[in-house]
Amino acid sequence: MALQHTNAEIAAEWRRICVSPYMWRPCVDQAGVITGEAGGYWVEAHGFPRRGYLKPANSHPDEHTHYRAAREKIACDVACDLSLSLPPALLTTRDNPPSGCTACVVVTLVMYPAQWNWATVRTHTIDPTPVGAAMAGALARCSAMLAFDTWVAQTDHGDHPDNIVWGYDPAALGDSAIVFLDYANALGFNGQWTAGQWQQTQAAQWPPLLLKYLDKSLVEAMVARIEAFPEATIREIVSRIPDSHLPQVEKGIVTEGLACRRSLVRDALRSVLQV
Repeated sequence: MALQHTNAEIAAEWRRICVSPYMWRPCVDQAGVITGEAGGYWVEAHGFPRRGYLKPANSHPDEHTHYRAAREKIACDVACDLSLSLPPALLTTRDNPPSGCTACVVVTLVMYPAQWNWATVRTHTIDPTPVGAAMAGALARCSAMLAFDTWVAQTDHGDHPDNIVWGYDPAALGDSAIVFLDYANALGFNGQWTAGQWQQTQAAQWPPLLLKYLDKSLVEAMVARIEAFPEATIREIVSRIPDSHLPQVEKGIVTEGLACRRSLVRDALRSVLQV
C-alpha cells in the first residue's frame, strides 16, 4: 500500500479497503487518550506514518448483538462517500484480548495533532481570537452531520463529553473540524432495527451548542444527498464486512435499515428545519 499522509488521502485509501493490512501495536505514550465506555488506546504500525485509535478494548454484555467495530467501519465508509467528518476506519483483529473482550476491533485515524473533547468545547467562550474564530467556523461547517446522525440512528452524541471533538493543527487553524466519534450505538445496535423497527425515525439528539450554530442550508443539502445515496453502495459497504465482525443476518438488517431510512430523514428533521 502506498503511504498516504493527509486526512483526505488516508480517508480515500481506507474507504477502498475493509480489513487493515497493518500490524498495529500500542503506542508507548498513551497521554491524552480518550477512552470512553468501550475503552481504547493509541496504536501505531510499521510503514504507516500516523497514529490510530484501537477499540473496543473493554468487554460488553451484549457484544453478540452490538458488533461495535463493524458499526464504526460502516458509518465511517458511508460518511466518507458523503465527505463528512468521521475518522477513517479499518477493521482488524486483536491478538490475545483479555477474557470477556472481543478480538474483533476497529482502528480509526487520529485526524489532528490537537484535540479538545466536547466537555472542553461546550464550556469554552468563543471569542474573536483566532482560536475562537476557527472553532466557530468548525461548529457551523459540521451542520450536515445532523442529517447523517438521524439517518444512521446515532443515539450517543447528545451532549456526551467525549464522543465529539474539535480537532486542529496549530499551524493551520482554518482547517480545523468538529469530528464525530463512536458509532457503536448506531445502525440498529442491540436489535433496534429488527422486524422493521428502522421505521421509527426521529431527529438525532444534538448538543445545544451545535444547534446554536446550525446552518440549515447544509442540513437540507445533506438530506438530499442521503435520499440519492445509491442502495448498491450501501450493499457494497455492508456486505464486505467479515462475518467474524458482523454476521450475515445482521448485515441484512443494517442494509435494509440504511436503504429504507433514506426517505424518512427529511420528515424526521422537518421541525428542526422549519424553526
